[in-house]
Amino acid sequence: MPVKEDIASADPGRSFAGEALGDMVLIGLSQSDFMLGNSTTPRQPSKGDGFTHATIHEMGHMVGLNHPFIYDLTEDFTDTVMGYYAYSLNYSQFDRDTFLRGVNDELLSFAQQTLSTVQNTVFNSGEILRAEQNIAQADKMYQAMNYSGAVPYSFAAAEAAYSAQQPAGSVISPSLVFGIIGVAIGVGIGILLGYLIFRRRNHVGVQHNRCPTCQQPLRWDPVQMRWYCDTCQKPI
Repeated sequence: MPVKEDIASADPGRSFAGEALGDMVLIGLSQSDFMLGNSTTPRQPSKGDGFTHATIHEMGHMVGLNHPFIYDLTEDFTDTVMGYYAYSLNYSQFDRDTFLRGVNDELLSFAQQTLSTVQNTVFNSGEILRAEQNIAQADKMYQAMNYSGAVPYSFAAAEAAYSAQQPAGSVISPSLVFGIIGVAIGVGIGILLGYLIFRRRNHVGVQHNRCPTCQQPLRWDPVQMRWYCDTCQKPI
Protein backbone atom coordinates (compact mmCIF):
# COMPACT_ATOMS: atom_id res chain seq x y z
CA MET A 1 0.00 0.00 0.00
CA PRO A 2 1.53 3.33 -1.01
CA VAL A 3 1.89 6.35 1.19
CA LYS A 4 -0.27 9.42 0.63
CA GLU A 5 2.46 11.21 -1.28
CA ASP A 6 2.31 8.51 -3.98
CA ILE A 7 -1.17 9.67 -5.01
CA ALA A 8 0.30 12.85 -6.47
CA SER A 9 3.04 10.91 -8.22
CA ALA A 10 2.83 10.42 -11.98
CA ASP A 11 3.69 6.75 -11.51
CA PRO A 12 2.71 5.51 -8.04
CA GLY A 13 3.85 2.03 -9.03
CA ARG A 14 1.10 0.10 -7.31
CA SER A 15 -2.56 0.34 -6.43
CA PHE A 16 -4.02 1.31 -3.08
CA ALA A 17 -7.03 0.08 -1.14
CA GLY A 18 -7.70 3.34 0.67
CA GLU A 19 -6.16 6.67 1.57
CA ALA A 20 -7.20 9.17 4.26
CA LEU A 21 -6.74 12.80 3.29
CA GLY A 22 -7.55 15.91 5.24
CA ASP A 23 -11.08 16.29 3.94
CA MET A 24 -11.89 13.01 2.20
CA VAL A 25 -11.28 9.28 2.06
CA LEU A 26 -10.20 7.66 -1.21
CA ILE A 27 -11.09 4.00 -1.74
CA GLY A 28 -9.33 2.11 -4.55
CA LEU A 29 -10.89 -1.36 -4.39
CA SER A 30 -11.49 -3.52 -7.44
CA GLN A 31 -13.56 -6.60 -8.23
CA SER A 32 -10.62 -8.82 -7.31
CA ASP A 33 -10.61 -7.27 -3.82
CA PHE A 34 -14.31 -7.99 -3.40
CA MET A 35 -13.74 -11.66 -4.30
CA LEU A 36 -10.34 -12.05 -2.64
CA GLY A 37 -11.50 -15.15 -0.76
CA ASN A 38 -11.66 -17.13 -3.99
CA SER A 39 -7.86 -17.11 -4.24
CA THR A 40 -6.90 -17.56 -0.59
CA THR A 41 -5.70 -20.71 1.11
CA PRO A 42 -7.94 -22.12 2.37
CA ARG A 43 -10.48 -20.74 -0.06
CA GLN A 44 -13.29 -18.53 1.25
CA PRO A 45 -15.64 -18.35 -1.72
CA SER A 46 -17.42 -15.05 -2.41
CA LYS A 47 -15.66 -13.29 0.47
CA GLY A 48 -13.25 -10.40 0.28
CA ASP A 49 -12.40 -6.85 1.26
CA GLY A 50 -15.22 -4.32 0.99
CA PHE A 51 -15.97 -0.64 1.24
CA THR A 52 -17.15 -0.85 4.86
CA HIS A 53 -13.85 -2.06 6.31
CA ALA A 54 -11.73 0.25 4.15
CA THR A 55 -13.87 3.30 4.92
CA ILE A 56 -13.88 2.75 8.70
CA HIS A 57 -10.13 2.11 8.60
CA GLU A 58 -9.37 5.29 6.67
CA MET A 59 -11.72 7.39 8.80
CA GLY A 60 -9.72 6.18 11.79
CA HIS A 61 -6.65 7.72 10.18
CA MET A 62 -8.56 10.97 9.65
CA VAL A 63 -9.13 11.32 13.41
CA GLY A 64 -5.50 10.55 14.24
CA LEU A 65 -5.37 6.76 14.67
CA ASN A 66 -2.46 4.78 13.29
CA HIS A 67 -1.68 1.20 12.35
CA PRO A 68 -0.96 -0.84 15.47
CA PHE A 69 1.92 -2.70 13.81
CA ILE A 70 4.08 0.43 13.56
CA TYR A 71 4.91 -0.14 17.23
CA ASP A 72 5.45 -3.90 16.96
CA LEU A 73 4.56 -6.42 14.26
CA THR A 74 2.70 -8.57 16.76
CA GLU A 75 0.28 -5.68 17.30
CA ASP A 76 -1.17 -6.40 13.86
CA PHE A 77 -3.07 -9.25 15.51
CA THR A 78 -4.99 -6.80 17.71
CA ASP A 79 -8.76 -6.88 17.25
CA THR A 80 -9.01 -3.51 15.56
CA VAL A 81 -10.10 -2.16 12.21
CA MET A 82 -6.83 -0.21 12.12
CA GLY A 83 -4.79 -3.40 11.64
CA TYR A 84 -4.30 -5.41 8.44
CA TYR A 85 -4.46 -8.94 9.73
CA ALA A 86 -7.66 -9.14 11.76
CA TYR A 87 -10.71 -8.42 9.60
CA SER A 88 -12.45 -6.43 12.33
CA LEU A 89 -14.85 -3.51 12.14
CA ASN A 90 -14.13 -2.43 15.73
CA TYR A 91 -11.84 0.19 17.17
CA SER A 92 -9.78 -1.34 19.96
CA GLN A 93 -9.65 0.04 23.49
CA PHE A 94 -6.27 1.53 22.61
CA ASP A 95 -7.85 3.30 19.63
CA ARG A 96 -10.71 4.68 21.72
CA ASP A 97 -8.32 5.83 24.45
CA THR A 98 -6.11 7.52 21.86
CA PHE A 99 -9.06 9.35 20.35
CA LEU A 100 -10.40 10.49 23.74
CA ARG A 101 -6.95 11.61 24.87
CA GLY A 102 -6.78 13.72 21.74
CA VAL A 103 -10.17 15.29 22.48
CA ASN A 104 -9.16 16.09 26.06
CA ASP A 105 -5.78 17.43 24.98
CA GLU A 106 -7.32 19.81 22.46
CA LEU A 107 -9.93 21.13 24.89
CA LEU A 108 -7.55 21.49 27.84
CA SER A 109 -4.87 23.12 25.70
CA PHE A 110 -7.40 25.65 24.46
CA ALA A 111 -8.62 26.36 28.00
CA GLN A 112 -5.13 26.77 29.46
CA GLN A 113 -3.81 28.89 26.60
CA THR A 114 -6.89 31.12 26.73
CA LEU A 115 -6.65 31.61 30.49
CA SER A 116 -2.98 32.56 30.15
CA THR A 117 -3.99 35.57 28.05
CA VAL A 118 -7.09 36.61 30.01
CA GLN A 119 -6.98 39.40 32.57
CA ASN A 120 -8.87 38.61 35.76
CA THR A 121 -11.55 41.26 36.19
CA VAL A 122 -14.62 41.65 38.35
CA PHE A 123 -16.69 40.65 35.33
CA ASN A 124 -14.99 37.34 34.43
CA SER A 125 -13.49 36.12 37.71
CA GLY A 126 -16.33 33.62 38.13
CA GLU A 127 -15.75 32.09 34.68
CA ILE A 128 -12.01 31.89 35.31
CA LEU A 129 -12.60 30.08 38.59
CA ARG A 130 -15.03 27.68 36.90
CA ALA A 131 -12.50 26.96 34.14
CA GLU A 132 -9.73 26.27 36.65
CA GLN A 133 -11.95 23.96 38.70
CA ASN A 134 -12.97 21.97 35.61
CA ILE A 135 -9.34 21.72 34.46
CA ALA A 136 -8.45 20.24 37.84
CA GLN A 137 -11.30 17.71 37.60
CA ALA A 138 -10.36 16.78 34.03
CA ASP A 139 -6.72 16.25 35.05
CA LYS A 140 -7.86 14.03 37.90
CA MET A 141 -9.91 11.88 35.52
CA TYR A 142 -7.11 11.89 32.96
CA GLN A 143 -4.54 10.66 35.48
CA ALA A 144 -6.93 7.84 36.42
CA MET A 145 -7.10 6.90 32.69
CA ASN A 146 -10.82 7.68 32.70
CA TYR A 147 -10.58 9.59 29.44
CA SER A 148 -14.29 9.49 28.63
CA GLY A 149 -15.09 10.81 32.11
CA ALA A 150 -12.63 13.67 31.61
CA VAL A 151 -14.25 14.93 28.40
CA PRO A 152 -17.23 16.75 30.04
CA TYR A 153 -14.87 18.58 32.41
CA SER A 154 -12.47 19.44 29.59
CA PHE A 155 -15.33 20.78 27.51
CA ALA A 156 -16.70 22.81 30.45
CA ALA A 157 -13.21 24.23 31.06
CA ALA A 158 -12.84 25.29 27.43
CA GLU A 159 -16.34 26.79 27.45
CA ALA A 160 -15.68 28.77 30.64
CA ALA A 161 -12.30 29.98 29.37
CA TYR A 162 -13.93 31.15 26.15
CA SER A 163 -16.59 33.03 28.13
CA ALA A 164 -13.93 34.55 30.38
CA GLN A 165 -12.08 36.10 27.47
CA GLN A 166 -15.11 38.02 26.20
CA PRO A 167 -14.72 40.97 28.63
CA ALA A 168 -10.94 40.51 28.70
CA GLY A 169 -10.43 43.70 26.70
CA SER A 170 -11.75 45.73 29.59
CA VAL A 171 -9.11 47.57 31.59
CA ILE A 172 -11.33 47.58 34.67
CA SER A 173 -9.67 45.29 37.18
CA PRO A 174 -11.09 44.42 40.61
CA SER A 175 -8.61 46.72 42.36
CA LEU A 176 -9.57 49.62 40.09
CA VAL A 177 -13.29 49.03 40.58
CA PHE A 178 -13.01 48.85 44.36
CA GLY A 179 -10.72 51.87 44.32
CA ILE A 180 -13.32 53.90 42.44
CA ILE A 181 -16.02 52.74 44.83
CA GLY A 182 -13.83 53.71 47.81
CA VAL A 183 -13.17 57.18 46.40
CA ALA A 184 -16.89 57.70 45.73
CA ILE A 185 -17.78 56.67 49.27
CA GLY A 186 -15.07 58.94 50.69
CA VAL A 187 -16.27 61.92 48.67
CA GLY A 188 -19.86 61.29 49.74
CA ILE A 189 -18.92 61.10 53.41
CA GLY A 190 -16.83 64.26 53.10
CA ILE A 191 -19.69 66.18 51.52
CA LEU A 192 -22.10 64.99 54.20
CA LEU A 193 -19.76 65.95 57.04
CA GLY A 194 -19.12 69.33 55.46
CA TYR A 195 -22.82 69.93 55.19
CA LEU A 196 -23.42 68.98 58.80
CA ILE A 197 -20.53 71.11 60.07
CA PHE A 198 -20.83 74.21 57.95
CA ARG A 199 -24.51 74.41 57.24
CA ARG A 200 -26.22 77.59 58.47
CA ARG A 201 -28.26 76.93 61.55
CA ASN A 202 -31.44 78.86 62.11
CA HIS A 203 -31.43 79.59 65.83
CA VAL A 204 -34.88 80.07 67.24
CA GLY A 205 -34.95 82.04 70.50
CA VAL A 206 -36.79 80.64 73.48
CA GLN A 207 -40.08 82.49 74.00
CA HIS A 208 -40.99 83.42 77.61
CA ASN A 209 -44.19 84.87 79.00
CA ARG A 210 -43.34 88.13 80.70
CA CYS A 211 -44.98 90.11 83.43
CA PRO A 212 -46.92 93.09 82.02
CA THR A 213 -45.80 95.17 85.02
CA CYS A 214 -42.07 94.49 85.35
CA GLN A 215 -41.42 92.69 82.08
CA GLN A 216 -39.69 89.87 83.94
CA PRO A 217 -40.23 86.23 82.95
CA LEU A 218 -43.19 84.54 84.49
CA ARG A 219 -43.23 81.16 86.21
CA TRP A 220 -45.98 78.62 85.82
CA ASP A 221 -47.57 77.75 89.15
CA PRO A 222 -49.01 74.24 88.90
CA VAL A 223 -50.92 74.65 92.17
CA GLN A 224 -52.81 77.76 91.13
CA MET A 225 -52.67 76.69 87.49
CA ARG A 226 -51.62 80.24 86.63
CA TRP A 227 -48.52 82.17 85.64
CA TYR A 228 -46.77 83.81 88.63
CA CYS A 229 -44.34 86.75 88.73
CA ASP A 230 -41.66 86.24 91.36
CA THR A 231 -40.58 89.88 91.07
CA CYS A 232 -44.03 91.34 91.68
CA GLN A 233 -44.95 88.50 94.02
CA LYS A 234 -48.33 88.00 92.44
CA PRO A 235 -50.10 85.78 89.96
CA ILE A 236 -50.94 87.13 86.56
